Amino acid sequence: MSVHGTRAMYVRQKCRCEDCRAANAAYGRARYQGHAQLQRNLARTDDLEALEQSLQGRALHLQATGQDARLDEVQRLRGQIARIQQARQTATQVWPKGSVPHRLDEVEHLIRQRVDPAEAVRRLGWSSLDTAQKAAERYQRSELASTLQAAELREAA
Repeated sequence: MSVHGTRAMYVRQKCRCEDCRAANAAYGRARYQGHAQLQRNLARTDDLEALEQSLQGRALHLQATGQDARLDEVQRLRGQIARIQQARQTATQVWPKGSVPHRLDEVEHLIRQRVDPAEAVRRLGWSSLDTAQKAAERYQRSELASTLQAAELREAA
């Protein structure tokens, strides 16, 4: 027997209570909007926040619509979210004392080699341009700090 507040109850049992109608509407929205958004975000795996939000939204949608047969997909998505969170934590780890100036030198070198500042910062383990900019300011690297600030403004625009 299907449970109220699920799409299965709406479709199979023809229930039109408010909860079942809401579940069916959520399914429709996710089908036409969420799936396309998920695919776009999966294609841009460098944008971890957007990917994480899409995966969480998809998992919530599957749970809300009561698609019990697709719980394995929810588990797979949760595994992907966990890997993303682990990658984010690794990227923001604390470095040994004295390694920050060396990393700033590496960022400057990559930028001189015409690597995009955001990519250079990401390659060396900073979580964002802002974090690298603050480190550059802390170590009196004003030229590098201004370059990173300009790149951050370009990204925001």
